[in-house]
Amino acid sequence: MRLQLLLALLTACLSAGCSSRHSTPQIVADTVSPTASPAPKDDAAPTLVLSPSGARFGASPDLLAVLDPGGNGGFDAALKKDGKNGLYLLPLGKALEDARAQKRLTDTLSLTIDPKTPFRAVMEAFYTAGQNEIGSFQVTEARLEKPRSFSFKPPDVQRPKRGLDPESKALHLVVLVVNDGLSVKTAGGNIAPGCKEVGPGIAFPKSNGAPDLAALRACVEHLVEAIPTEEKGFTITANPLIPFGDVVDVIEVVRTRADGTPLLPDVTFGIPR
Repeated sequence: MRLQLLLALLTACLSAGCSSRHSTPQIVADTVSPTASPAPKDDAAPTLVLSPSGARFGASPDLLAVLDPGGNGGFDAALKKDGKNGLYLLPLGKALEDARAQKRLTDTLSLTIDPKTPFRAVMEAFYTAGQNEIGSFQVTEARLEKPRSFSFKPPDVQRPKRGLDPESKALHLVVLVVNDGLSVKTAGGNIAPGCKEVGPGIAFPKSNGAPDLAALRACVEHLVEAIPTEEKGFTITANPLIPFGDVVDVIEVVRTRADGTPLLPDVTFGIPR
């Protein structure tokens, strides 16, 4: 099985102004906290740990790969199959292959991710795992207070759409976390500021340094009611340097309503370029 993450609608990201309950150890950056669970034994299912410094895998305390010193958000170009713009992280691919050969790895991978980790680095890790027959991911935030967790199964790769159909009854919701706020797109087009119609602009510009997440949730609820659909999921992507914790903030409000009931519970990720 050759599993890849969703690449559809990445062109839309650029046009929107993109610029610059599995128990896992709790960590802050690369340091295990005093209250963290003990390191897993060598024969335990390995956990992939991502931080702003790089990636660790399994029981080893050593970094498996470091982020690019040039600050593009991804891993060091020398460690990737296709260089700077590549997605496949060679050391992680080898580690996954070895773990599978040792029968320590199934088709599910657990990750602990520091919320400050750049989005691009997380996507490179997801992509590499998908290429190594990982079919589902269990993600836990590495923070001491109320770490958030979610799981997802990436879909088969799809070709990017050439255009948007304003008459479509499908939702195909995409949320783009950009430097200036949150852009929202559906099959009918880009959602204009205020979430009342299709049109140009960022749906939720930042105010006082942060987007209005409550307004985003209300917007998604409105769209779900306005466009009858059986869809249960959405796609999220972000600028390469956006901290993954900011992305999780958005995931939480789109997946669930304010009362905790499901809204669009299934999340997939778009890969930033």
